[in-house]
Amino acid sequence: MSDLAHLDDLAHTCVSAVQRALGIELDFTQDTLPILDHYVSMAQGTKAEVIELLAPMAGAYFGEVVRRSVGAARWHAPGTEYNAYRLEFENAFLHFNPLGMVVESILKAPAEGWMAHLQMLPQHRETVQASLEALGGVRDEDYFRLTVRFEAIEQVYLVLSHLALTAGSDTPFFSHEVYDATLSTGVLPSDGKLH
Repeated sequence: MSDLAHLDDLAHTCVSAVQRALGIELDFTQDTLPILDHYVSMAQGTKAEVIELLAPMAGAYFGEVVRRSVGAARWHAPGTEYNAYRLEFENAFLHFNPLGMVVESILKAPAEGWMAHLQMLPQHRETVQASLEALGGVRDEDYFRLTVRFEAIEQVYLVLSHLALTAGSDTPFFSHEVYDATLSTGVLPSDGKLH
């Protein structure tokens, strides 16, 4: 089974699970994220085995909502190494692990090793931080909600795609190979090629 087929199966498993538990059908839109937040909140305080089942399916669903709604993005999904999954945006250097965000949502705390936080180039962090601060603060109890995370992803993507466009005359394209090279060295490839 391909990585994308596996992700599709996981996301649709989440749709079925929420339908059974809450009687509501998720439709892969941003409007369904409060329902997903409620469903995930029902798992708080559960055993690690439940989290291991819930995080992949809810994370695949959340990632698909982001991928379909925010901007051109693709999955990096190495089999069952769920902590290494990431959603990579093509027109702005931004990646994160949607499954890790679900783990943090369940735990209501940071989840070490899950790459749940938005990752970008170091030179963009200050601009992005200022943009998020301009939107106003987030209550502590809402910080790990997927609805709030989606809004932050959307804002960060807008800022980063604007920065990428103003840096050059062409629309940038960050390939999977660029992400791999940048993650291993900490900087974009020095040849200047984004493809």
